[in-house]
Amino acid sequence: MSGFVARPSSPKTKSAITAVIRVDHQEAKVITRFSADIDRWVFNQSKTVSPGLVFYLMADGSFAVWDSERNHASRNGNELSTAFVFSHREVFNGLSGKGDTKLCNVLITDWAMWSDSFSYAPLAQQMDAVLKVLSPIGACYQVGVPRRVCVSDARRVPTIKMPYGEEDSEGSEVPATQALIGY
Repeated sequence: MSGFVARPSSPKTKSAITAVIRVDHQEAKVITRFSADIDRWVFNQSKTVSPGLVFYLMADGSFAVWDSERNHASRNGNELSTAFVFSHREVFNGLSGKGDTKLCNVLITDWAMWSDSFSYAPLAQQMDAVLKVLSPIGACYQVGVPRRVCVSDARRVPTIKMPYGEEDSEGSEVPATQALIGY
């Protein structure tokens, strides 16, 4: 299940979202209700399928992702797990947990790894497909080769092949951190 969800406009409003998920010719109904008492969406847990990812678009431009596979504290029924909340910067740089724990690598690290590894080739192909969908009409963005962007940053940043550039080239590769800044 994926979609964008916000808080109800009034805490007194009873709100619920229902989705039907099909996996291997089986269906499961997933229902989430907003609890004003704890200020969160609460999921029922299906034994048949996991609800998957839920995306929340936040008013300040950040967003949250609730992942039924990673946020499994809610499965015991006594404890609610929180979503991963990402600022614009954390989308590129990752989300840290307590101490040295890295909860999510996110865009820069994962995308570069997908581009470099044969075992992650399907993910690189999916990213390429996403870029094609995001391309303006008449143009075609493609995954480029990750590279270092500046001397002071040791990371290899994924690049996007843009349809423009010098006449004798096939286009310009722009670091993803610079191409997506205004999204």
